[in-house]
Amino acid sequence: IIAESAVTRPDIITVRKFLEAHEKKVGQTAPMELAFGILDYDSGDEKAGEAALQQALKLDPKYSAAHYTLGNIYFRKGMTDEADKEFKLAAELAPKRSPRRLSYANFKIQTGDVAEGKRLMAEITKEAPDYIPAWIRQAEIALAEQRYDDCESLLNNALAHDTDNYDALFLRARMYLARGKVDKGVTELSRLSALYDQSPEVFYQLGVAEAATKDFSKAVTALNRALFLRPKYPEATMLLASLSISKGDTGAAITSLTLLLKDYPRYAQ
Repeated sequence: IIAESAVTRPDIITVRKFLEAHEKKVGQTAPMELAFGILDYDSGDEKAGEAALQQALKLDPKYSAAHYTLGNIYFRKGMTDEADKEFKLAAELAPKRSPRRLSYANFKIQTGDVAEGKRLMAEITKEAPDYIPAWIRQAEIALAEQRYDDCESLLNNALAHDTDNYDALFLRARMYLARGKVDKGVTELSRLSALYDQSPEVFYQLGVAEAATKDFSKAVTALNRALFLRPKYPEATMLLASLSISKGDTGAAITSLTLLLKDYPRYAQ
């Protein structure tokens, strides 16, 4: 964690000195070599980073975190087969509820083996039913594939373990909107906006849903709240401008869009 928190070069130098001093006290360990590997890689010395990780695995061949980090290095270098091997080992050696298991499933999907990725995710939820991220990731895939009933079932499993889970509730609202159940989507997002009243994404999505029901007043209120929480929110700004134009207030729309284009010129297209 200390190594991963080092972002700037001065941070890296400071953390390295701390770790080197600590290593003199405790000796060489796999976690220490992992930390050095992360620092080396983040500072641009890929060769040294890989060597440190190999040393970590020499000290502890079953060190899941080191296999995972080495897999990331290989993947960034375009060495997909080598990355697959390391990610697989990292997943197999990880605890049942480890994010590294879900990461490997995502890697398989990302590299084209969708069936295997789905199988791995189903395996995770079978072995650890209370690991909510795996339920949600499967629900995201189901939504993308327009398998709405499957999506809802998967989200219900997640919510059975955490009734107020933000990601599950937000995804369920998106699912309702995608399948045309706009009223249910509005209800879900209204509840979510009360639970998570500092989320600009929730209020933006609520604005979209209210606009779909033709309740433009509520849509404007939700979008203004989204922009209060995140002043630079292009999608919210454009939708609010569109609603202003529909009400005949072109001046407000032009003002907000002009400010938007100064920060995001690509939206001029």
